[in-house]
Amino acid sequence: MNETKRIAKSVAQKRAERCLHFNGVQHDKCEAGICYKTLKAGGLMLPCLPWHNDKPAATCDKYATYTAEEVAEQEREIERSITGTITARKAIVAELERRHAAGDKTVVSKSHHDDGFGETGCRSAYVAGAGAIQCPVCKTGTLRYSRAACNGHVHAACSTTECVRWME
Repeated sequence: MNETKRIAKSVAQKRAERCLHFNGVQHDKCEAGICYKTLKAGGLMLPCLPWHNDKPAATCDKYATYTAEEVAEQEREIERSITGTITARKAIVAELERRHAAGDKTVVSKSHHDDGFGETGCRSAYVAGAGAIQCPVCKTGTLRYSRAACNGHVHAACSTTECVRWME
């Protein structure tokens, strides 16, 4: 099993274990309308995330999990997302390197040394900048991107609604 499939399977399995109504504790209520504070009364843990419960969990009559088919579809979608992001990121890096080699003054070459990275203690040099290219994933949208000079992180979004978009 390749790394992308392994990660997709792992994330989908975690989702399979949580309540399908859970939408994050930044919200007052879950998607079923249950108030998180009422479930946590008395210091009980939320039943929504069973793998996080190191003390007794509250009970919730709305608790439900995804079907095996829904989990399999989520796994496929996660794998598509990872693959798309990898494809787009490689294209962005190649485009920045091409622009730099062509003498584009709007991109900069950065060497990055940090003892916390890799066996050698440094990351290789990288080119930073911003721009837009035809999306290599959907082949129809415009992929807008920027790569930070301070750390090499990429932020990108395709103009096609269901295509790639991410921030590192």
